[in-house]
Amino acid sequence: MVLALPNLSTLNIAAPKRSRSAGDGRDKEALFEDVVYRLLDEAGSRYDAATICEIVRKYTAATNDTATNKSIYMYGCDLLRVNMNSLMKYYIDPVDLPQFSYHKAFEYACNVATLRYDDERLAYILKDKNHWAYNTIAFALINSSDMFTTLKMIPEDYPHYRKIVLAAATQNGSALKVASGDLQNDEEVVLAAVKQDGWALEWASDELKGNREVVVAAMRQNIQALEYASEEFREDRDFMLAAVKENGQALQWASEELQADREVVLAAVKQNGDAWHYASDELQHDHEVLRAAVVYVARQRGLIGEDEE
Repeated sequence: MVLALPNLSTLNIAAPKRSRSAGDGRDKEALFEDVVYRLLDEAGSRYDAATICEIVRKYTAATNDTATNKSIYMYGCDLLRVNMNSLMKYYIDPVDLPQFSYHKAFEYACNVATLRYDDERLAYILKDKNHWAYNTIAFALINSSDMFTTLKMIPEDYPHYRKIVLAAATQNGSALKVASGDLQNDEEVVLAAVKQDGWALEWASDELKGNREVVVAAMRQNIQALEYASEEFREDRDFMLAAVKENGQALQWASEELQADREVVLAAVKQNGDAWHYASDELQHDHEVLRAAVVYVARQRGLIGEDEE
């Protein structure tokens, strides 16, 4: 049985009351706690630190059970990837250890994970693999508002580097420019980048510039991306014929041979009269090509209907 998860925005966490359902005999408090854990897992899979922190704070404020709250705080720390051994060994004054709590550790983690530290502090943490928040800051980095600065800060061997680059590329395809060579050759990362910004194909590896799925995704976002596609695509008659039928401007990036191919040029000009400029000299003076370009312009200016020629 799959338990439906409530929307956090409408989640009203009140102190659970112990009662038993006559149907399944399961304690409702335990069921409620299970929902909370599921919500936390869901937020953790999205690297959504703000939601993790909100859920934990709401739930612990709603119950007076110390043991349950400790478990929730511990789970929150685990989701936020806190290195508890390092935190207690190196970052907590021994005098304070008796009063140390998972609640404090969780709040420390929330401060890091939700970017309440400046870039200098984040850079300091990244240099120390044993820092208690070394993995915690992945949450802040993934949700950074300045991805270019962020990506330049992150060493390529950082455990969450790929996840951060993928998030950045999804938000801004140009992030691929500062990604590692390995990730510029990662099909999932490159596809995310070119779907957001076709120009990102420029920074894809040569191998992926020859990947049909990647190239088609890039040109559908921005036809100009064909400039960076592998030469084989621009020489492929079937590919370019299909491309110009979808966007006549693709003719600009076709091989010289295909710019002199009457069928390809006609298809391009019928789709977009401006493609006439990219036809070979001979075809620019071809009667049928010229007529197709004129008809296109007339339609654009409303001089004739869509069905008129």
